[in-house]
Amino acid sequence: MDRIEFKEKMERDGFTVSEKSMAAGTLNQDHTHPFDARLLVLAGHITIGQGGEEKIFGPSDICSVDANIEHSEKVGSLMDVTYLAALRGEAGLIAKHTETMSPKPFYHPLCGYLQFCFCTLPN
Repeated sequence: MDRIEFKEKMERDGFTVSEKSMAAGTLNQDHTHPFDARLLVLAGHITIGQGGEEKIFGPSDICSVDANIEHSEKVGSLMDVTYLAALRGEAGLIAKHTETMSPKPFYHPLCGYLQFCFCTLPN
């Protein structure tokens, strides 16, 4: 499925679609979103951990994470990942989450390098 088909299908299904990216080396530990999310990877790779398993998604792959499902996100250290993000849920919750997606620096627990998280992590 190409980006136009993805966008049209997601919008028919009630999703709001926008292009986003995550920086190389981003690690978003286990967290949830209050909305359904579908990603179409355009460039780079992202690893999604969900249900005790990790899967790598690359260009043209589609990833699905339903609302309130715990998952993690990792981007390889060599290249940013760019994707179309389709979000479906209560508009206020999506807007609030998007506002909190400004980079928050933290030190990676394994290598100690400064990383940036673009999601709200559980306390």
